[in-house]
Amino acid sequence: MTRLLPRLLPQSLRARLVAVSVLTTMLLLAAAAAIAVWEVRRATTQALTAASRSRLASVREDIDRHGHLRADGAGIRTATFVQVLDGNGNVVFASPTLSGVAPLVPFTVARRGLTQAREITLSTPDVDLAVVSTPQPVDGRAGALIVALESQGFLDARQQLQIVLAVGVPIVVLFTGLLAWFLTGRTLRSVARLAEEADALSMAESGRELSVDSQDAEVVRLVAALNRMLARLDTHYATNLAAASETTHRLRTPLATLRAEAELALASGDAPAVREALTRIIGDADRLTALVNHLLSTAGRVSEPVTMEQVQAQLGNDWLRQGRARGQAVQVTTAGAGEVDQGLLRAVVDPLLENALEHAAGPEPVTVDIDVHDGVVVRVSNSGPGVPGSLIDRLFEPWTGTTNSGLGLWLSREAARAAAGDVVCVSPGPPTTVFEATLPRVVRT
Repeated sequence: MTRLLPRLLPQSLRARLVAVSVLTTMLLLAAAAAIAVWEVRRATTQALTAASRSRLASVREDIDRHGHLRADGAGIRTATFVQVLDGNGNVVFASPTLSGVAPLVPFTVARRGLTQAREITLSTPDVDLAVVSTPQPVDGRAGALIVALESQGFLDARQQLQIVLAVGVPIVVLFTGLLAWFLTGRTLRSVARLAEEADALSMAESGRELSVDSQDAEVVRLVAALNRMLARLDTHYATNLAAASETTHRLRTPLATLRAEAELALASGDAPAVREALTRIIGDADRLTALVNHLLSTAGRVSEPVTMEQVQAQLGNDWLRQGRARGQAVQVTTAGAGEVDQGLLRAVVDPLLENALEHAAGPEPVTVDIDVHDGVVVRVSNSGPGVPGSLIDRLFEPWTGTTNSGLGLWLSREAARAAAGDVVCVSPGPPTTVFEATLPRVVRT
């Protein structure tokens, strides 16, 4: 039964809601109508019984021993429907309206006494009656007195109630169905528009929220929940995009250097030079492997403390090779003492250096100056045409730039800010463009 019921109901939610409301209303009204009809029938029966027994009592006082109604008695005035039966069940007295009419109830029933009014319909005369009876001695034998009361008015009231219910219940059910159809349609139209708006969303509309045009608390709550979910998805998407962009951006420079070393090795006929180039290529491959493992690590960034001497020897050498691969001189200087996070320094300086090499012009080298005191300050500068005026206000936004992917400066600043640092452009040029990064130094505990 539970499996069959969903198949019988309409597939449309609106139609199901209307069907359930109509069926529920119809059942409730039918039950209420049945109770009302039963209660009215009970009340009218009690009223007819009380009235009939009252008239029976008044008539009985005026019946003589032969079963006749005394003409001078008070009961004669109310004796419209009266019959007196003798011991054989024959009618010995009848009011004029019942002249020639057979006993209204069987003799055996009348002689036992009919205390609850029994409703009957006569064809001659054409009248509806409520009948009661009581034992009545006639000529010394057990007879019966039957008194009836016209019940047409009570029956008309019942019939009118049944007509009202027969007409009113369908009207109320129809009105309920129309009202339910209107209200559910109004609410579901908001849901339908919400679904259409959600379908129209694209990844290019990051940060957009769904609008709500309904005052229904449930719909407002649904839209708020969906907007919170969209915000979480936007954050997750931005995080994944940043991770993917950082991965591709950080892999591109080592790959370019690796290719340049391989090309130099192929072009050189000197065996020791080839051997040295191959050794550097192996070192670059190892560094690429370590970089990929680091980016794929679910443990997040792990601090890699190095001294200024190690920065000059390791990172400085890599940056010089990066410049040679582009045919551009790079000058690396360090000042101060202390330790810095090698992975953080690479994540911040590599994109800045790549940007400087991309836009450098003239014989002046690209410079990387690292100063360590209370914190780490890195300045990357190059000579060239400078930052276009149209890009100054949105220089660190993703996908902004004139070449490549336009992600380098954004990735550099995001990496610095993730470590409580920052990257700014202190001089847009020309002639010299300078970017400055402030980073925390490593403090051993």
